Amino acid sequence: MEKPEKADIVSSENEISTPKKTPSGNTDNPGTLEKCVDLQKDPEKKNCSPEVFVATWLPKDHVLEFARILQGAPADEVQDRLLLYVVETIEPAGWRAVWRASLQTAKELGVQRCLDFIVDVIHVSQEKLFADVKVFEAVRKEPSEKDESLEELKNKEISVPLMELYPLTIQENHAVDIATTAEVVEQIRFFYNHIWQAWDMEEENFCYDRYLIVSRLKLYQDIETGKIPSTIGTELRSIIRKGRDVQNEIERIEGDDVDSDMDQSEVMSLIQLHKQMEKLKSRFELLQQPVLRELSNHYPPIERCWSVSGCKGSLSKVKIVVDCLSLGELGQLSQLPDLLKSLPEVQNDTACQSFPTLQLALDTAVPGDVVVVLPGSHILQHIGLISTRGALIGLGENIIIEGTKDAGDVLIDVSGDFILQNVTLRPTAQQIAMVHHEGTLQLKKVVIEGGLSGVVGLGKSNTVIKDVKIQDCTDKGVDFREGAIAFIKNSHFAECGIGMHLEEDSKISVVGSTFNKNCRHGILITCPETSDVSSFKGIPKEGLLKSFILEYEGNSLDENKEDVCIQTDVKSRGHENTAFTDLGKHAALHGSTGSLDSGLEFVEYTKTNE
Repeated sequence: MEKPEKADIVSSENEISTPKKTPSGNTDNPGTLEKCVDLQKDPEKKNCSPEVFVATWLPKDHVLEFARILQGAPADEVQDRLLLYVVETIEPAGWRAVWRASLQTAKELGVQRCLDFIVDVIHVSQEKLFADVKVFEAVRKEPSEKDESLEELKNKEISVPLMELYPLTIQENHAVDIATTAEVVEQIRFFYNHIWQAWDMEEENFCYDRYLIVSRLKLYQDIETGKIPSTIGTELRSIIRKGRDVQNEIERIEGDDVDSDMDQSEVMSLIQLHKQMEKLKSRFELLQQPVLRELSNHYPPIERCWSVSGCKGSLSKVKIVVDCLSLGELGQLSQLPDLLKSLPEVQNDTACQSFPTLQLALDTAVPGDVVVVLPGSHILQHIGLISTRGALIGLGENIIIEGTKDAGDVLIDVSGDFILQNVTLRPTAQQIAMVHHEGTLQLKKVVIEGGLSGVVGLGKSNTVIKDVKIQDCTDKGVDFREGAIAFIKNSHFAECGIGMHLEEDSKISVVGSTFNKNCRHGILITCPETSDVSSFKGIPKEGLLKSFILEYEGNSLDENKEDVCIQTDVKSRGHENTAFTDLGKHAALHGSTGSLDSGLEFVEYTKTNE
């Protein structure tokens, strides 16, 4: 019976390969490092090369393991975290391995060619990711090959990178835990081959969090499985290699002059190397973004949006929410540069990055960022830091943002300048779609369907509503409190409890809008508690509305239970559904007098004891 395991240890003959996908389960204690060894010999491979161990993980287990090891460490602390992991888990000495020398290591040791060597590990360093080994023999492909430098290495003790070692399946020392050792070495090798990138050290505040690990592991998998075209995969690998070469040269120059001042030529060389690294990083960032990679082929101008530095997480000002696109939607995304140009806060050199989910984009956003959402249904739990300043904009059609029961009683709660454009909001039955505390809120081409209320503007808010449709809210479509300012144009409020509620001391303008089929009131106006609403009797509703609303032109109220209602203040309101909804419970009707213009109702409510 197969034992549950977090990593499979598989043997490889002849060729030392990168990890392959193999079945793997989970241990009862994911923090333990005990492994189940599974030797899988390949009878088709007939070569005198020794068998070695190679560890593999399921993607989710690999992410958990790296996240546990790195713990969100910044780039300059990653090696220390990995070293701690090695020291705590690896066999410190007494095991045998194949050493596959990299080109750089072979060059440093004076070996003419890169070959495999059988070595005895005599000490694993506790200060750097190296091991002291004693060379036993070279693994030759042709017995006739001779090389004096190889003979000189035999029985010599040298220090080699830990990631260049592959533990043998057969050990003379049976006391060593070779399975765990193989896993540790494979983790180091995999990290530096597929997760770490040379330009990581160039950026400030760059951390190896779960998101970064997932994105880079997915990129590796997409290359390996062919999801990324082979030509793109080859270019990505080439960029990574060039980045390492540049980093090695930077370290060489800086290392040579650690105790002396650099001359002018070395300073210029470093400047050029850092510029080269920046170009490599920019090209890599473009190619690894699946949607933008396609766009750069079909619409070259869009590459300028991505060919800038700092496209990591919160460093990218523009965040694109897209997982996959149809060809039609791909064409829509070509409009992105024009959209960004229309936003004054976005400059020509603004960095962009794509995210697979809306919440992930919002979680990494900071005040002032712009989140662009492409067609599809997106779940929103919270708006994040852009609630104080930012923009959430749809690009294309049928962009739906839905609330969840766990997201609280407000779907989007903003307290600063904010733009919401070209999206459909669907809050849950007990949610308010938007609450705006202060600053300027701009709603353009927005649809709000369902929920408790559509938009609530509080005392310090300034709201601009254009081409907006709000429907099916059980309480109010829009609700403007004392001191709020709002301008509404070409918008529609239908089938809500109340189309629009405003307090007398709010400053509201309404142009070319409709209030239809609302089950209680089309427009409800609340006056201070001391007001005598009976004084408004006999005034036609158009004239009455113009007396309360700064600008009221070209609007219509049709098929509402009551088109216009004026009432005195009831102090039992809030964000919950208690204001002006259950009149039998919260208020007593003192009087109701119809005007000469039908559809106008004057009501005075006072609180009653429950």
